[in-house]
Amino acid sequence: MEKIAEICGIEFFYIKNDTFKSDTVAVNFCDRLDRGRAYKNAVIPALLWRGCGDYPTSKALTVKCQELFGTVFMTDVGKRSELQHMLFMTDFLKDEYVKAFDNGDCVDEDFLSEESFKLLISVLTDPVTEKNAFSGKYFEQECTNLNNDIYAEKNDKRHYAMLRCCEIMFEGEAFAVSEIGYAGDSDSLTSEELYNYYRDYFLKKVPCKIFYCGKKRPDALVEM
Repeated sequence: MEKIAEICGIEFFYIKNDTFKSDTVAVNFCDRLDRGRAYKNAVIPALLWRGCGDYPTSKALTVKCQELFGTVFMTDVGKRSELQHMLFMTDFLKDEYVKAFDNGDCVDEDFLSEESFKLLISVLTDPVTEKNAFSGKYFEQECTNLNNDIYAEKNDKRHYAMLRCCEIMFEGEAFAVSEIGYAGDSDSLTSEELYNYYRDYFLKKVPCKIFYCGKKRPDALVEM
């Protein structure tokens, strides 16, 4: 793994790999686990993937991914030591296997990687909003989904036992905090409050690391 750039606090890493027929870009936001931020950080990835400015619905995003030769997007939330990781990842066919055309003319050889990366950045920075807040419909649905995941933790006895063990053993420390937050954290949360948090803290203050795994150095993506 090679660190090839650091721009505005964003670190860009290159992992050379020509084994597979697809390349991967992973954008990781790494925040210190905190009881007051864990739930907000956990719901944001799912909320952002509901739509963006040019593709305001999940269906529109899915159709766009199919147009990009089956590009795959995913989000995830995890925990490493005392850090909470919010992952946004895209996996796309290597440019060398793609012949893309515009009005009969073959387009740039980096077409697919650049278009997939543009879509990922659009999802990250241009969410669906209404009156300076996240879409109320999307906000309520994703909070409900996350709350259901939190309640369902008790159904996995082994996982729940480990969770409670960590909470008891590391009480008062960051490691004790659950990476998906707690039931009831959404009760007083509003779509406007979460949007302000996303805009003023998540994008501006949470450390960001971008990993590119592929055959050639992603200089064009770094520039973008």
